[in-house]
Amino acid sequence: MNKFLVATASVLATATLLAVPTAPVFAAGTDGAELMQQLTTLDQRITKAQDSGALSKGDAAKFGQRIDQLEKLHAQYGIDGFSKIETRSLGQKIAELKAELAQDRI
Repeated sequence: MNKFLVATASVLATATLLAVPTAPVFAAGTDGAELMQQLTTLDQRITKAQDSGALSKGDAAKFGQRIDQLEKLHAQYGIDGFSKIETRSLGQKIAELKAELAQDRI
């Protein structure tokens, strides 16, 4: 009976983990320069995807606008130095954009 309960609990725990969507992960310890490099790399990926036909002009423009918004936020945060909260927030937004691009296989 105990083995059955343990097995059932294990199966339920595994099913719960698989059912819960995970948020994109931001790498802690990232600084402002690294975040800007990530934005530059994403912008280059978008341009290459559009040039190769993997991404429509409209979708590339949409992603490009988001990159522009994140670059403005980066500049705003960088005026007086990045706080941990600002770094984490911007990093999370970049991670979310990376995840969206990955979903589109870009």
